[in-house]
Amino acid sequence: MARGVADVLATDIDEHLLKAAREKGILKDYRVENAERLSFEDGSFDYVFCKEALHHFPRPAVALYEMVRVSRKGVVLIEPNDRAGSPRRLLGVLLRRLGGRPKRHMDVNSYEEDGNYIFSISPREIEKVALAIDMPQVAFKGLNDYYEPGVEFEPMASACARKVLRKVRYRDFQCRLGLESHQLLMAVILHQAVPQASRLKMEASGWKFVDLPRNPFIKAE
Repeated sequence: MARGVADVLATDIDEHLLKAAREKGILKDYRVENAERLSFEDGSFDYVFCKEALHHFPRPAVALYEMVRVSRKGVVLIEPNDRAGSPRRLLGVLLRRLGGRPKRHMDVNSYEEDGNYIFSISPREIEKVALAIDMPQVAFKGLNDYYEPGVEFEPMASACARKVLRKVRYRDFQCRLGLESHQLLMAVILHQAVPQASRLKMEASGWKFVDLPRNPFIKAE
């Protein structure tokens, strides 16, 4: 409740980590679920939150529509940002065409060891998902991170944690200058437009909203 959330239900396709988290008192409850075939009724939750999991799914589009189905207010994603249009990659393409850089593998088409394609997201792709099912609004904000092995076990004052913060701040600085794109994209697909007061607060903290046209051939209920 301290963060404005009364109840949260964690889900995963495997019970192992969920069970351990509940035993440690981190979770109150959980459900074992297949993201492509959620067992919940339509509109069972206010929001569905998916953090860096969608890109692991073999059919992410199927899972995303399931999240939309079981939510009443919206779906919140934090996923790898599609780097196909990043400034650095575009510069690399230009240099290769001019003969100044050898062709090499780019990180926009990558696969996990188990065979899954690493599915990144972009604002335009999220817009199209929302347009296809006549959702009125989407919102986006970029995010950077950096992983240093072992940092999850270090206190914030440690040299390891300080290094992570320096790396993130440097990447943020590059993004502000337009030299790089954010590594992650936070995206929200909304069933109803956010109230104006809340929208203004979010925009002040860097969120960008897109009001979508409604399907003229669907009658309002």
